[in-house]
Amino acid sequence: MCLNPHVQGVTRKLVVRSFSALPQRLRAKPSKKELTLLIHQTSTSRDILEIIRAHKDRLDAIHAITCLWKLGKLKDLKGTAEVSDYRAVISLVDGHLKDRIATRGLSNILVALTYINDALQKSPVSQRQSSRGPVFKLARRAASLLSSQAEDANAHDIANAAWAAARATSPSVCLTCQPQGGGHLRLGDRDLGNNGDLANITYEETMEGSASAAYRDLWAFARLCRRVSCYGHGCTAQVRTPLSQVTRSEGVDPEKQHGRLIRVLRPLIPKLTAFSAQGLANLAWAFAAAPQSSARSSEERAFRRKVEELFRAVAETSRPKLQAAGEQDAFNVQEMSNLAWAFAKAGIEAPELFAALAAAAHPRLEEFTTQNLCNFAWAFASLSVSAGPGAGASGVLEGVAVEASKRISDFNLQGLSNLVWASAVLGSKIQVFELLAKELTMRLDAADVNVLSEPEVTDIVRNALGVVWAQHFAHGAEVKKLVDKVKPKLRELGRRMDRAAVQECGEGEESSEVHGKEELCMPVPTVVLQRSNCLVIQKPPGWQVDQEKLGVEPKLGEPRRLTSFVHHILSPSRWPLLADTEAGCGFVHRLDAPCSGLILLAKTYEAYYDLLLQMNSGQVVRDYIVLCHGWVPPTQDTIAAPLYWAEGTNLPSEVRHYGKPSVTQVKVLAHARRGGEAGLQFSLVAVRILTGRRHQIRIHMAHAGHCLVGDGKYGSQEQFLKDKEWCSQTFLHRYHLGFSFLDGTFAEAHAPLPTDLVAVLEQLCPRDACSAAAMSASTVRIPKWDECQVNM
Repeated sequence: MCLNPHVQGVTRKLVVRSFSALPQRLRAKPSKKELTLLIHQTSTSRDILEIIRAHKDRLDAIHAITCLWKLGKLKDLKGTAEVSDYRAVISLVDGHLKDRIATRGLSNILVALTYINDALQKSPVSQRQSSRGPVFKLARRAASLLSSQAEDANAHDIANAAWAAARATSPSVCLTCQPQGGGHLRLGDRDLGNNGDLANITYEETMEGSASAAYRDLWAFARLCRRVSCYGHGCTAQVRTPLSQVTRSEGVDPEKQHGRLIRVLRPLIPKLTAFSAQGLANLAWAFAAAPQSSARSSEERAFRRKVEELFRAVAETSRPKLQAAGEQDAFNVQEMSNLAWAFAKAGIEAPELFAALAAAAHPRLEEFTTQNLCNFAWAFASLSVSAGPGAGASGVLEGVAVEASKRISDFNLQGLSNLVWASAVLGSKIQVFELLAKELTMRLDAADVNVLSEPEVTDIVRNALGVVWAQHFAHGAEVKKLVDKVKPKLRELGRRMDRAAVQECGEGEESSEVHGKEELCMPVPTVVLQRSNCLVIQKPPGWQVDQEKLGVEPKLGEPRRLTSFVHHILSPSRWPLLADTEAGCGFVHRLDAPCSGLILLAKTYEAYYDLLLQMNSGQVVRDYIVLCHGWVPPTQDTIAAPLYWAEGTNLPSEVRHYGKPSVTQVKVLAHARRGGEAGLQFSLVAVRILTGRRHQIRIHMAHAGHCLVGDGKYGSQEQFLKDKEWCSQTFLHRYHLGFSFLDGTFAEAHAPLPTDLVAVLEQLCPRDACSAAAMSASTVRIPKWDECQVNM
């Protein structure tokens, strides 16, 4: 039962008055019931601490858990004076864990610790770190006890505990349960369910009609599995933990998750009308944030269709609630922000919903937190909703910009980066970027490299690169000034990471050759350029730029791991970056496994951050040569089409208007036929990319009607099988890289066309003399981009 504030105030006064009227001897030894009433009526952490000091010996386990719950729910938990209170209450609860505590009490402990952990985020770093240790220690003990009493736990206890474990930022908080009804659940850095994981619990709860338990379980499941760092929405920095690695390392079977979640979706959709505004927002968030698996494409497409059906139903149900401003079941600003974020994250358009969101949010922007503002702007930008039905969308975005400018110092770096990205995509004026860039450089200048933790360094670098990318994308001419300001600090941060890594790993030996070369029946990579802090590798087809499967041998038929080659010639003990999966193992960019060409690799963090800065400011030159079907018109010089990819899936990228901005430049070098005058037509094309999206060249050429030879992902299966008869790889070769060393010297690397691709060109008949000359030259030395002549 929840009392309104007036009744709560009257009740508290009556309790205090009654208690103060008791004789001193009774006040010194209040009854259990009186203690419970006193704890419930506390309004500050000092009140709770005073009760503990005065009556510690009389407080039982229920009293202790109630104190912890109240402490977690209080809103005044901030500032130095309150930090010691956490330890006192946590110590009290910890002392009672030896008692037999019911599963409801244990799940309440976990939920309360979640609230306390959230509050600790506002305390100074040193005090936060010293206080969070006891929080996670108590959480581990409570989770262990709950696991041992799992036969007594009902679905409500499981749902609350799962939600708490999912919210926890400590990977060591683990929960293993056999809930009533069977199945097992493990949370944290270990296993996650076989037959009874959160998805199944949610299914059972949904069938029983408990909508609130359903979306809470889903939220927990999604939060648990969503252990991936967003790394700048346009930014090409690879400082992250891949989602597929996270789900596999925690025991999530990606082949089974789609079926489980579809089971949840079927009964949920008809029940949406019973969901509150909070339930709708949380449900959408859960499915948007749930991990994408590497299941077969057919299963992923079926799951995607079902999710789209759910989101359409959520949109239909949410619109009336958004228009019901001031009513009990209306959306609050947090729920508006979450709902917008969820639709954008899932990549699902809902113009009428976003128009309703804009109209509902516009008069309430002052209520939005900085995080709400960032998420709201990011969502509109991600779906390219700059002007929806009516003028609401553009108006609310201008309002977000105004409100953000008032509170710019309150944004964290991630929020600042997201806001800059959204501003770039939505076409904000240069003044917005100048304001945001100034704030970024001030933050960087103020950062003390010597006291930052490694995650804090990674966070600063990732978000600084995101701001640089956005500035380059929106106002390219202005980015140089920002780069000049940012570069010294990023390099200093890199040196700090290098020092820490070397101290931890020490020095190691290097191998001068690739071991096991005799075991390979395919070409091996070669080093074509090397300096003390970076190198360029020529990758043959059949090798993948892997950054997440270190030490795992590829299965039969899978591409070989490029990290295995790198670790044979460079010891990770001497160059720790090369084994740091969160930093992409030093790879500055990727190249698809069936393709060939040059790969840029950093050996040190300083070089890595510097090269990423060059990438995000457009200073790294990447040129390719491709053979595609059909005769590309010589007038075709640019393909600008935004690309969308459902992150973490095996689904192909798609051209969608709300995808990430992507630009490819092309020069038609030659036209040719295969099979005489009546044979199939082909074009040899030089390509330069201005953005680096997943499969960008392959999908842009297919979008233009000229699929690459040997491309089985973006061409038809029939055509692919025919291509394989005479071209063993996808005909895409990165032949030229240009970048700067740390000393500022501009470096270039070239890779001739592989012999297999030379043999492919030799099977073609040039259309004319110019085509013949271009094809002949390309088999010897592919001309630089500026030297390439378009065949008119």
